[in-house]
Amino acid sequence: MRLLVVAGEASGDALGAELVAALKALQPHWEFWGVGGPQMRAAGVRTRHDSREMAVVGVAEVLKKIPLLRRVYKDLRYEIGKGTTAAAILIDYPGFNLRLARMARRAGIRVIYYVSPQIWAWRPGRIRQIARCVDKMLVLFPFEVPLYKRAGVDVTCVGHPLVDRLETGGGDSQLAVELGLEKGGPVVGLLPGSREREVRTLLPLMVESLPLIREQVPAARFALAQAATIPDELVQELLQGNPVPILVVQDRTHDLIRLSSLLLVASGTATLEATLLRAPMVILYKLHPLSWMFAKALVKVSWAGLVNILAGKELVPELLQGRANPREIAAAAVPLLCDEDRRRRLQEELGRIAGMLGPGGAAARAAREIATFLEERPGRALE
Repeated sequence: MRLLVVAGEASGDALGAELVAALKALQPHWEFWGVGGPQMRAAGVRTRHDSREMAVVGVAEVLKKIPLLRRVYKDLRYEIGKGTTAAAILIDYPGFNLRLARMARRAGIRVIYYVSPQIWAWRPGRIRQIARCVDKMLVLFPFEVPLYKRAGVDVTCVGHPLVDRLETGGGDSQLAVELGLEKGGPVVGLLPGSREREVRTLLPLMVESLPLIREQVPAARFALAQAATIPDELVQELLQGNPVPILVVQDRTHDLIRLSSLLLVASGTATLEATLLRAPMVILYKLHPLSWMFAKALVKVSWAGLVNILAGKELVPELLQGRANPREIAAAAVPLLCDEDRRRRLQEELGRIAGMLGPGGAAARAAREIATFLEERPGRALE
């Protein structure tokens, strides 16, 4: 069986790689092609396009990428039209993937969607479109199931794959030695994101806040988690002239989270990683003004961070758009750094939220659901 797999961002690349590995364990002869990054290629997906080129943040950046997205869409339509693909597995990235889902259904192949669009946060009307063009929805959070069932969508909650990647626990002394953080005061970890645009926007704000933090917490130390998708040249450019020493950590983000007393983190998947590792955090996000205007009009929830959405309250501070500035960042960070009891209570709350993400084995459960679904409701070109 030949399956199309499409992931449009770094987080989807990781999800796709884990899912394909689990599917190959069940069905070694299945073939996979599509859109992904280095992790999906390493898992055996023959990618026609690289997901790193397709990552976007906000309306303004989407507009710039429209020519590329059109080329990718047309190429996938051409390949699907050959009639050799049995099903499509679409991972998150709804602006592109829901359009692709409609085309795939018209072509007569089954559509499986892994990681629901956040219909509970914005554009709830999308659920009607999903009901028309998605055969099977695999969601990460239990509260998403009734939303889809009410719309008549075949849905299963498989849990969150991050649970498998992360082990809970505090900072390890050996990790501290390996990262050069074994001696000194509290560590503030900087996680500005995995997309170049958000790093260009958020990292300078984080860096400008560090002298203000150090004025009140002189022993504080700072370390930056550099995502694999962010080039060294960009990091060097953004850190040039910084008066406060910052250790740059590559390929060890989870270790840095474990060792940090506090994180300054971009809203997104990293906030869930921090939650699973019980790491106190301040969430930051800033969009292009046009994108922010659209977001304010469309978003239906009170918070940006998934940890706060799951908690039903502002459990950790959020500084969005105009509030994401050096002074407010420092003002939110210093009380958490100085009050150990407050950090401990917050860690207990984060542990409660982490329990909502389900047990381990999400990729394996998703693979079993997909294999069973395709056996019971095959599309075309089954071999």
